[in-house]
Amino acid sequence: MLDRDWNCTYVNSRAEELARLPKERLIGGSFWKLFPELTGAEKHEQLRRAMRDGVHIRFEEFLERYKLWLEVDAYPGADGLILFVRDVTGRKQAENERALLLEREQEARETAELLNRVGPMLAGELDLQKLVQSVTDIATKLTGAEFGSFFHNVVGEQGESYMLYTLSGAPREAFERFPQPRNTAVFGPTFRGEGVVRSDDITQDPRYGKNPPYHGMPQGHLPVRSYLAVPVISRSGDVLGGLFFGHSQAGKFSERHEALVSGIAAQAAIAMDNAHLFERAQWVQNELKRSNEELRRANQDLETFAYSASHDLQEPLRNIAMAAQLLKRLRGNELQGDAARLVQDIIQGAFRMETLIRDLLAYTRATRYEEGPPARIESGETVAEVLKNLATQIAQNQAAVTVGDLPAVFVHKVHLSQIFQNLIGNALKYRGAGPPRIEISAIEHDNWWIFSVSDNGIGIDPAYAHQIFGLFKRLHSQSEYPGSGIGLAMCQRILEQYGGRIWLEKSVPGEGSVFSFSVPVRKMR
Repeated sequence: MLDRDWNCTYVNSRAEELARLPKERLIGGSFWKLFPELTGAEKHEQLRRAMRDGVHIRFEEFLERYKLWLEVDAYPGADGLILFVRDVTGRKQAENERALLLEREQEARETAELLNRVGPMLAGELDLQKLVQSVTDIATKLTGAEFGSFFHNVVGEQGESYMLYTLSGAPREAFERFPQPRNTAVFGPTFRGEGVVRSDDITQDPRYGKNPPYHGMPQGHLPVRSYLAVPVISRSGDVLGGLFFGHSQAGKFSERHEALVSGIAAQAAIAMDNAHLFERAQWVQNELKRSNEELRRANQDLETFAYSASHDLQEPLRNIAMAAQLLKRLRGNELQGDAARLVQDIIQGAFRMETLIRDLLAYTRATRYEEGPPARIESGETVAEVLKNLATQIAQNQAAVTVGDLPAVFVHKVHLSQIFQNLIGNALKYRGAGPPRIEISAIEHDNWWIFSVSDNGIGIDPAYAHQIFGLFKRLHSQSEYPGSGIGLAMCQRILEQYGGRIWLEKSVPGEGSVFSFSVPVRKMR
């Protein structure tokens, strides 16, 4: 209780505990001297108004001396004021903790919302340089840093080569006069991916200034006290580099800034991985395009050579054959023994060579890439045309050809005709003892059309199943079965252009063979 001169006239035991003074020291003492914290202008005026006007007031005050929060109720009394003082430290701490939790929750929500907006923007950027610059600019702005940078982690021979990749908030000239950061006590943890480094004043950090020749920032460097560094780590665990932020004033970066940059760094790592994959895919695509162009040029050169060879070689071969035939006709009676046999070998060799040159030219034409994508054609109609072309051979061999339901396919017609021409022609050529029976069918399997041509001919030893598709590969002598051994190789090269293949499905010597080939069901792009 206070009299009108603001002297204490009564205190209870609880007041003694709060004031931490015995009542003998309190009674008669000036309230303003006993509690100087309450002499501030606002509280002083409130208490004087309560004394003067006889009104009730309530306020809270923190006593720094005792680390206590007090709630004060002042009521008018008969001779002055009656003060009820309560220790509300626990309540105030709980309120402060609740407020802090709410503040942190709000910050976390805002951080998540920011990262949710940043994530899609980063994920949509596939240009690596633009991506990293965007990351640096965004993080610099959100942290309030005076400048931010990203250093790429490139390990050199000495294990500590880093390259300045992007810069935000400062001109690049500000760093051009200084060497790249090294594996110092300050930079090393970031480039090793050991975690975030945040310092309110990096110049006071025990890791600062430990490495020569500068023992800190070199002269003329942008002033840095607040420091924040976050590693950027890929999904594979590789450290791609580090984001670094600085400010000339101390205490600028908080835990929230650390969480923001860590989230951005995680999203940046994913986006950078995607950008690297995109760059790799672009490189592969360009290499494939270059390879295809080289292949086309090589095919054009081969075609040119084949045409040239066919014209340049066939003429002298015809002259050789004609000369040998003329010699045989004019001097045939005089040629005996080895001489007659040699002349005959010359004639047969010239014709054989002419056949090989003609087949090589056919192979070159058949494997030439057609301009533009193939149109949709009916394979049944193509087979019918091929059978019409082979009608004489079919009749001479008394062959029976059965054709099942065949689908429409996306293959150039000239190529499909050449495949069936070779497979049906082989079935007629390599016939068995009885009349040839040839069956042509097709089924769909896993988005592929599988065509099959079966026969009852002489068959093939399975040991040679792959050899027969080689260029000029033959299993029989020319005298037994004439030909150049180029047909199946031609079929294989044609089908490779469409992503398909050809193989020997089944063969039993003396009983026949089944050849199959595949083409995609859908149109090639």
